[in-house]
Amino acid sequence: MARKQVLWVDDNSFVLAAIRHLLETNGYAVVTAPNGEAALTCKRGPFDVVVLDYKLPDISGLEVARELRKRHPSLPVLMYSGCPQFPNDATHEVTAFVSKGDPVQKLLDTIGGLTTALA
Repeated sequence: MARKQVLWVDDNSFVLAAIRHLLETNGYAVVTAPNGEAALTCKRGPFDVVVLDYKLPDISGLEVARELRKRHPSLPVLMYSGCPQFPNDATHEVTAFVSKGDPVQKLLDTIGGLTTALA
């Protein structure tokens, strides 16, 4: 079976490297992008899920989610943010929310659930 492909978007290089390792160890193929523009112009894919940081340096995660929804309406988008609660303005743009303060297992379970729903 092909590995599920994740696009991970975060401006923190430490987070990108750590999460990439975590996800690859758990059987995912991971492509990373350091900002919203890189995510929107990424030619690799198709992706099974996109994980976005809410606060990005160039385009907000919310704007990236909106654009992804226009291009790929059925693509699951997970907001992974330092915000302790789901941002109200992201309610209609993302499929799920996980706070960076939540246990890693919640992140893995949420990604697993989103990619399984596609099968």
